[in-house]
Amino acid sequence: CRGLKYIGARISNDRASGTHAADMHGNAEHCGYYKCHIMGGVSPQGADVSIVDCDVYGSMVTGPVVYASEVLGGHYRISGNRFHCFVDPQLGSRGVIDFGGNTGAITANTTRDLSVEFTGNTIVSDALGALTGLLYIRNSGTSKKINVDCRGNNFDVNDFSYAVWVRLASGTADSDF
Repeated sequence: CRGLKYIGARISNDRASGTHAADMHGNAEHCGYYKCHIMGGVSPQGADVSIVDCDVYGSMVTGPVVYASEVLGGHYRISGNRFHCFVDPQLGSRGVIDFGGNTGAITANTTRDLSVEFTGNTIVSDALGALTGLLYIRNSGTSKKINVDCRGNNFDVNDFSYAVWVRLASGTADSDF
């Protein structure tokens, strides 16, 4: 799907299911969620996906509130949101905002440079641990550049280890910023 935008939508599922409510699959491009109320998390996939000015509640089973997979590249804009995390994602080696923590989301199939804009968000949780990451990105095979813009975020959490970690499992470590 291309050019699909949810604006002011209320999206939900059974938060106990562990399946994200707002899920765009791997060939989505230029899609996004704007001013939405999402109960059950978001799975952005594909390229050029936005999550802007939303109130997003995670699952009661899995920790990541945003869990990307099948990332083609492009610009992922995650801006002005309020994320509520109920389970510590570190238990599954993931971040609250997660790009490939538990699966190969960024692989040789990521054929374009990737930039993740993580700005002006608030993360709210009392379930995080001392090893938990807030934005976690793992390169599992791409040679494309991975850039991160992380600024102006608020963390209303009980504990955490790092704000951003870009990890190289395989592929090439390269970036512009």
